[in-house]
Amino acid sequence: KKVITFFVDKDIKILIIGSNDKKNIIQYFVNEKVINLTNKTDFSLLGGLIKKSILVIGMDSFPAQYSLLLNKPTIILMSGIEETSQWYSLKDTVVIIKKETDCSPCYKSNGCKSMKCLDIKPEEAIKTCQNFIG
Repeated sequence: KKVITFFVDKDIKILIIGSNDKKNIIQYFVNEKVINLTNKTDFSLLGGLIKKSILVIGMDSFPAQYSLLLNKPTIILMSGIEETSQWYSLKDTVVIIKKETDCSPCYKSNGCKSMKCLDIKPEEAIKTCQNFIG
């Protein structure tokens, strides 16, 4: 909520992509500045949206990797399932935010029950956003 509010307060439009599994949370924010495109994008539309974006924020997922290919500023919120080393050779347009935990990396396909590794503070994401957009 805090990250979305940060962008709305700066009068920056937000496009939410992905699957519908967070539908209830997303609907809380949808308005003229927060547009819900979950389950509404294909490969070509996704590329067009990323090309026009000033910043992409997401999990370690296909959209984040696509954003990297398109050389767009990208913030990756990474879980503790995989090593971050897969991203180390990246350009300075990519920043990884990851909470370090004793159990990381676990290499479990769906993670663990607690997923403490995703307890990323919104303030950390906002600070990183500010480095990209001011």
